[in-house]
Amino acid sequence: MYKVLFRITLFTLVFVAADIGSNVWRFHASARESPDIFLTLQVNRQREITAIPGTPLVFTVFMSGSKTDPPLRIGGSGDPWYVYLRLESADDKKQIPFTWSLLGKPRALSRLGSSGDLGNVELYAGDEAILDKERNLYTAELGVAPEETAKISGGRYTIRAILHVPSGSQGKWSGRAVSNPVVVSVEEQVKETTPADDREWSRLIESINFYLRAERFDDAYRLALQAVEQKRVNVDARILLGDALNGLGRDEEALKSYTKALYIIAAKGKQYEPPTYLIMRMDEVKRRLEER
Repeated sequence: MYKVLFRITLFTLVFVAADIGSNVWRFHASARESPDIFLTLQVNRQREITAIPGTPLVFTVFMSGSKTDPPLRIGGSGDPWYVYLRLESADDKKQIPFTWSLLGKPRALSRLGSSGDLGNVELYAGDEAILDKERNLYTAELGVAPEETAKISGGRYTIRAILHVPSGSQGKWSGRAVSNPVVVSVEEQVKETTPADDREWSRLIESINFYLRAERFDDAYRLALQAVEQKRVNVDARILLGDALNGLGRDEEALKSYTKALYIIAAKGKQYEPPTYLIMRMDEVKRRLEER
């Protein structure tokens, strides 16, 4: 069965690690209860966004720690560190107007050489967070589905992430850490949009990506069909349809959609970068078909 790619790039992780290191004094000031753990929060890869109702939200939490000896340890087998993460309103007068769920399995960037060479990097996905010299940046994604955000009233929402590990939990660290706030401004739906509307198209593509990450492949397939119907020679739509079919185990159909995307790229020439992701997905499906 197809597994959704871990979509936070190594570049993003390294960038955030550098950001944490250069601004560590700010995190000490904002998380005095627990100076050993630092959280950074982004929403849809930014610190502040404006969205229309129905746009999925992905809150990415980056957790780092001071490099203590012995290392900090949070959680363990059957008691993963990320169960202690939550989102809350940073505005005492407002509550968070949605429910969220964990997307995929949180991971850590590990074994980054002192020279910054990305050739010596791997991803660690254990339940226990071990904050040491090799694994000092963990990331988790908390998602809000399109059907949830469609119900949010227009307004400005300030949200932060909290890590609260009670004493007596598995692992050797307990305490509380608070992230920086992020801002989500939801616009009122004042007029009907059309399929040709750029923002409506963006919302459609983001929704498909969200459902793929949440492994809700039936929902991803349903919306991907809409995307292909609207733009039949759009590469993104064809690849997303292939990804949804891939996730559903419909290999022949997935390969057909990927092949169509490759033909579109070939026809448009230099407009696109080399289709590395697409070729990788096609090879994955072909291998499964050959093994039958």
